[in-house]
Amino acid sequence: MRSARATPGQRGATRTVARRLITEAAGGRGYLIAAALLGLAVTTLILAQARLLAHALAGAAAGAAAPALRGTLVALLAVVIARAAAVHAGEVTALRGAATIKERLRSRLARHVLDLGPAWLGRQRPGEIATLGTTGLDSLDPYFARYLPQVLLAAAVPAAVLATVTAADWVSGLIIAVTLPLIPVFAALVGLRTKANAARSWQLLARLSGHFLDVVQGLPTLKLFGRAAAQERVIGETTMRYRASALATLKVAY
Repeated sequence: MRSARATPGQRGATRTVARRLITEAAGGRGYLIAAALLGLAVTTLILAQARLLAHALAGAAAGAAAPALRGTLVALLAVVIARAAAVHAGEVTALRGAATIKERLRSRLARHVLDLGPAWLGRQRPGEIATLGTTGLDSLDPYFARYLPQVLLAAAVPAAVLATVTAADWVSGLIIAVTLPLIPVFAALVGLRTKANAARSWQLLARLSGHFLDVVQGLPTLKLFGRAAAQERVIGETTMRYRASALATLKVAY
């Protein structure tokens, strides 16, 4: 059985792709920075919400009357509404940034194909190029809209939360400081396990898309020579292999 461990060449290629993606992200830099700032605002509002909620619960437990807690409850409601608005604005901003970057990449892909000309295109599989320009670029949404803004938040948010918790209760802060590093460790282990499956799923999808388009274009000729049923079986087998590979990846991820 082939090992799923990446070779030095594959790791170098992965780092090269990551650097190129970060370079391409410059096209939506303003949106991504705004999404990160809104993420910081959400974190601040979460901390404020926790403080206000704790104050309200402590006051209720101490027997404080409802009028005495009215100001705290009104402030808590305002913070909850502001947090929901900041979360929504952050999502919209990040997705707009990703859409802007993808639009630029699609335009560059189309120009590149046109520059190479019909002679080059005739030697390729149009289905694979179409898949790259549609599904392939759409799969970059999680990277640009989720990953990059979170990278900017990764250093500031845990430190702020840890400092706030430690100031309130040093035992809880110590527990968080010990257990928090385990989250990226397990996420990395899951990513390493799913990497090979995800690459295989993408290869099968590209092969399926290219073969299906070729079959549709050559369907009259295939029916003339009685080969349509055979190609139908090939498409069915490739589809089942892609389905099995995609489900295997999802099983590990979940």
